[in-house]
Amino acid sequence: MAKADFASMNNDVAEEVLMEETTTAVAAPDQRALELGAMGGDVKASDLRLPRLQIAYGVGKLAASFSQGDLVLDNEHLLVHKKESLKIILWSTFTYWKEWLDNDAYSAGLRARTFNTEGEVHAAGGTTQWGSEGQRPTFSRAVDLRMFIQKPDKVECGLFGIDLDGKPYSPAVFTVDKLGFSKIWPTVQTAATFSLKTRGLSAGLWDLSTDVKIEGGRTKVLPNIKLAGFNSPKLIEDLKLVFGG
Repeated sequence: MAKADFASMNNDVAEEVLMEETTTAVAAPDQRALELGAMGGDVKASDLRLPRLQIAYGVGKLAASFSQGDLVLDNEHLLVHKKESLKIILWSTFTYWKEWLDNDAYSAGLRARTFNTEGEVHAAGGTTQWGSEGQRPTFSRAVDLRMFIQKPDKVECGLFGIDLDGKPYSPAVFTVDKLGFSKIWPTVQTAATFSLKTRGLSAGLWDLSTDVKIEGGRTKVLPNIKLAGFNSPKLIEDLKLVFGG
């Protein structure tokens, strides 16, 4: 390509040529991308997808492979059966309002709407209280528990790649709503307000399990959680390293 003689051009033409040169230029590769294990670029926290911890209720897609009350990680890894406990560390929680849908609605592919506040639910035409004639509220409270799960002894799963004080853990998110919310959230909120107030939420070591009960001829699978103790200073330091601290 011949070199442009800018001295013989007016400013408008010179600017046009410069813009053409700029738009066709190829950026030099970032040398940091050549480092072993580097993950450069415009990486965002929203790119992450935490494995989901789920309860097998005896219906839905987990029913074919798991028993009622099983705690399952990422749709395929059986962690514990009902009444057996997982050791978990909570590192954040988020409460919100979730639309109540029955199994037929989920089977039809519908997805529950969610709102951050009760006011937003009312503004969208939803209800949060039982009606005077027994009408079910269309929305109920839910919570996402973000956690680290300690690997059970007999489980073989590549998701448990985080070492905290010498033990393998996997990150996960556990969503609890409806009756499960009332079983889990008051216990967590109370501990965070009192027992863990000065230590911080992540200082607690929790036991998470499920139980299957029959009430009024209906089978209910409910989660249970209790604060089992406090994590070691070494584990807390390891946890801070996970988050870049």
